[in-house]
Amino acid sequence: MNQYKQRRNSGFSTWGRSACGRHPPVGAIQPKRHSQRTFNRTFASFVEEALLVQEQEEYVHGYQGAQHLSEEDLVVYPEALSVQQQCALRLGYTCDNLLLKRTKKIHTSRGCIKKTFEEKGLAHVSQLALANCLDLLELLAWNHAHGIHLYRMTSKLFPWAGHYELEELPEYELICAALSAAGEVARAADQRITNHPSHFIKLASSNENIIDSSIKDLEVQSRVFDLMGYAPSHWNKINIHVGGVYGNKKKTLDRFAETFHERLSDSLKARLAVENDDVPNSYSVDDLLLLHKNTGIPITFDFHHHQFCPGTMSQKEAFETAMSTWPDGIRPVVHWSEMPECPQRRKTHPHSHSNFIYGPIDLYGYEDHVDVMIESKAKEAALLLYRDKLHHLRRHA
Repeated sequence: MNQYKQRRNSGFSTWGRSACGRHPPVGAIQPKRHSQRTFNRTFASFVEEALLVQEQEEYVHGYQGAQHLSEEDLVVYPEALSVQQQCALRLGYTCDNLLLKRTKKIHTSRGCIKKTFEEKGLAHVSQLALANCLDLLELLAWNHAHGIHLYRMTSKLFPWAGHYELEELPEYELICAALSAAGEVARAADQRITNHPSHFIKLASSNENIIDSSIKDLEVQSRVFDLMGYAPSHWNKINIHVGGVYGNKKKTLDRFAETFHERLSDSLKARLAVENDDVPNSYSVDDLLLLHKNTGIPITFDFHHHQFCPGTMSQKEAFETAMSTWPDGIRPVVHWSEMPECPQRRKTHPHSHSNFIYGPIDLYGYEDHVDVMIESKAKEAALLLYRDKLHHLRRHA
């Protein structure tokens, strides 16, 4: 047995790099990291069980066997926070639905690499976009059947959207009909639809090409809401981050405001919202308040992000300040996520999202006044588990 096989079979792996970034000394070994891999397997089986339990409508009892979740410790309520308050929450989830994707191949983010787009052209991306829009209808119908009234639609309905006009797509008429029907379904079911384009959107970039591509992408997102039959408003918010600091926050925010006023369509302006960051010395609610005063853009408050970039405000102060920036008659949206369940990953990737939500989601008494977008890897499974746990506790209170 050679030296490599001996190391591999002994349960140890060779270091990839030393602390200085070079290859380690010959023979340097370290224990393999089994914890994250083991946790991922546990999570995969847990989601499988969660989805099965959804179908059987036996939510609470189906989850008790999970190693890191029990009937007692899922939700621990402070004395001042009642189950009734939590049950008043309007919860939403993001993008694809795990159950529909697994069981029926229904999802809304079909795409292709650039090489495929260049080789197959508009005909190919048109078919992908139509399939995405048709599946959006199915997904909204599923939300209605499960009493979900808040949903973040994917920003990937149209692959490579910034490289063509929507009218150029061969299936454009069919796509318009599908999106119009989706809007009708959402309104009839009292579902609020929002959008959160990728972090590559940077309206305040120092690179003009990046600003141009960002505007093109955002205008497509706004156009989707137009095609769904929505009047421009922050009810269907398009949520973005400011982006980089570029050495000077104030100048960057001024550049953002200039782009906003001079280069965006009125429809997009009426839908755009900004979110506080999770990077220290980036944009806290304090910083975004100046942008709001210059543009009127409301602030989407992210509870998880605030702990990494709090600015000068407490969580409650930042939350209430962000709420105050929303127009009258429009419920503010907040984001709720938690650190990963795996202890090792909590240390190495504290900014990442957990698989499920454990709560409590404490909104300081504003539970009836805001919509809560859950950002978790288990998506609708996390929402249903948390919600049904609350209802179970309410029934047995």
